[in-house]
Amino acid sequence: MPPTGRSRSQQDGSGRKESFGSGAPARIAAVVVLLLCLTGLGIWWAGWLGAKEDPQLTAVKSLMGEMVAKYPPTEGPKNLLDAAARVGAMVTVMGRIQALPEELRPQAIEKGRSIMMKAMTARVDTYFATPPEKRQALIDKDLKQMESMRKAFEGGQQMLGGLAGNQAGAAGGNPMFAGGGGPGNRSEEERTKWRKSMIDQSSPQQRARSTEYFAEVERRRQALGGK
Repeated sequence: MPPTGRSRSQQDGSGRKESFGSGAPARIAAVVVLLLCLTGLGIWWAGWLGAKEDPQLTAVKSLMGEMVAKYPPTEGPKNLLDAAARVGAMVTVMGRIQALPEELRPQAIEKGRSIMMKAMTARVDTYFATPPEKRQALIDKDLKQMESMRKAFEGGQQMLGGLAGNQAGAAGGNPMFAGGGGPGNRSEEERTKWRKSMIDQSSPQQRARSTEYFAEVERRRQALGGK
């Protein structure tokens, strides 16, 4: 006698149940593996696995952060006294970088260059956000800040004891505190070369904007007597 519709339905239902039961372990295992992978990825991103950053490098980066908070590079020095304080802070940071093991210095230097790049980009962006009729006044302010930094470097040569020349060069110039015109007590040719090395690391659009800004700065500097 053929099975009734009810019994056939029950058989189909039990078949589906049996099929689900037989595939469940595989699906559960796949979900567990996925969760473990995601958890492991999260742990890796959190720094729980893999190499830890050397505490010496962390300390130098923290010092950079403190100095940036105290002497915002996007603002520039307010006067010669402020410029001298920035130079002193810069020398302290460069000394700490120089004291790092040689293999850690590139990471600290790169951090400084990153800070300086952000400051330079912010300065250029401010220039282009300023109405054209007010840009000359902004450049005059920038030039005044650059001159304050230059004088502070000159006045601090005894304190620097060669550090500004040797270590600032090794650290890519003034990585954090320059008023925007390049690192320290250098010739205009050296400052131009330093600015170009920084600009070359930016995007094509930012390079064009930075080149235009510094060209305007140089034209104004020459108009004011080449200071």
